[in-house]
Amino acid sequence: MSDGDLRIGFVGCGGIGNHHLKVWESIPGAKVVAVCDNQPERAARAGEEHGAEVFTDMAEMLARADIEAVDICTPSGLHAEQGIAALAQRTKRMRLGVMGNVLPFHQPWRLAEELGMLDYITHGRLEIGMAPGVPPEYLFVGVPQSEVRPMFAESMDFLENAFANKYATHKGKYWNFDGIPT
Repeated sequence: MSDGDLRIGFVGCGGIGNHHLKVWESIPGAKVVAVCDNQPERAARAGEEHGAEVFTDMAEMLARADIEAVDICTPSGLHAEQGIAALAQRTKRMRLGVMGNVLPFHQPWRLAEELGMLDYITHGRLEIGMAPGVPPEYLFVGVPQSEVRPMFAESMDFLENAFANKYATHKGKYWNFDGIPT
């Protein structure tokens, strides 16, 4: 912190992000120095309003050596991946984890792809955890409680196959995949 301010890289300039930016602006000793959004016009507007450098690529923003904190205000499903990407760029030995992947709520092939990408960008430092979820969560996504454990087991079978093989084939009650590259 060369000038005494905590230098913040900010990701996600729409919706709730606008509120976060106003909060950062009101905190003495904090300065948003870079903003990033996948919509260039939103990023440009936020950068102009807050006197920050503008990015549309998070990795490019994180390459700034002066960023000391990252505020991620993207849709909730992206937080873990983006947070781990930010940490992976700034750390060398720390193990990084995505715990409690609620398998019945994921497409197994997509989760395998996302976890593989995170493992790659963390240089093998990714720790993962799987969970079937808890009853209140099932109501939100319309999965009958009686289907949760079988979906969890089937998804685990697919993931074990996907992590062990270059291509995965799975025939089950909930998902069917033939030769998906993993």
